[in-house]
Amino acid sequence: MWLAGAAVIYPDGADHHSWWADTPQQERDALASLATLLDQYPGLRVVTWAGGAADIPRLRAATARHGLPGLAAAIAGRHFDAWLWAHHCLRLPTFTLGLKEVSGYLGFRPCTDVADGLDAVLRYHVWRASKDETIKAQLAAYNRDDIDALAHTISRIRDLTPPSRRP
Repeated sequence: MWLAGAAVIYPDGADHHSWWADTPQQERDALASLATLLDQYPGLRVVTWAGGAADIPRLRAATARHGLPGLAAAIAGRHFDAWLWAHHCLRLPTFTLGLKEVSGYLGFRPCTDVADGLDAVLRYHVWRASKDETIKAQLAAYNRDDIDALAHTISRIRDLTPPSRRP
């Protein structure tokens, strides 16, 4: 894990959080910060897009590395995979149900030029070699874009979904 992000979404905006973790200690600190955030908002869900296959297993592995099984359980217990919800209740004229494609179709416009996760990983490796702070800022903005795309997509899907199908 080298960059983690979260947002607490309110009707009138969001509080964004991101944690850069390039060393084992920074990873542990990021997990501790995430745990603190979860403790501050005990009733909120941890929402991901296809996170059951990606985010949650990586968080479980990271919490295992640092001896924090309680955090993994807390995240899993509050997890809501919005991709699964969309898969079961929505049909769109998109090729896939990828977050970028769905959020774009639903009107979200990213602020960064980082194309996708592969581009982000490649830029991360360039950053590791160069320590260019511009690249680090681009990656943090890409992470925020992903969170904002998720929030936008969930809001729009709620608008398109009958109340009986809403979680």
